[in-house]
Amino acid sequence: MTPARMLPLLLAALLAAAPVRAGEALVVIVHPDSGLAQLTKAQATDIFMGRQRRLPNGQLALPVEQVAPGETRSEFYKQLVNLALPQVRAYWATLYFSGKAQPPRQTESPEETLEVVAANRGAIGFVEESKVDHRVRVVLRLDGKSLP
Repeated sequence: MTPARMLPLLLAALLAAAPVRAGEALVVIVHPDSGLAQLTKAQATDIFMGRQRRLPNGQLALPVEQVAPGETRSEFYKQLVNLALPQVRAYWATLYFSGKAQPPRQTESPEETLEVVAANRGAIGFVEESKVDHRVRVVLRLDGKSLP
């Protein structure tokens, strides 16, 4: 393959792995039929950090996190609990090996996160706001702005 033909492929790969765009809000999402209209940051923290195994409505929670290339996961935990990703990993290693909790289910892309949340009433995940579609409901914006 010639360099001229490789350039578009390389650019597409770099864009797919691009970090969260500056100014792009991260949002916490749930299944539209979960019965939740919104969550507080403290409630989301408790769910994603394994302190709470149920959603506020009593339904068993299935937290989902993206581990795809890029900065979405790192930025999410920085905004949610003010921890760097290595600190989050160490936290989960302690909980997992003590048998106290299971880490969130991992997905490889925003689309996979949307699919998992849309298919499971108790699922809760996070994506960039621009990725949200009709299959999910936003219950928390991590930029502090109010929900519509």
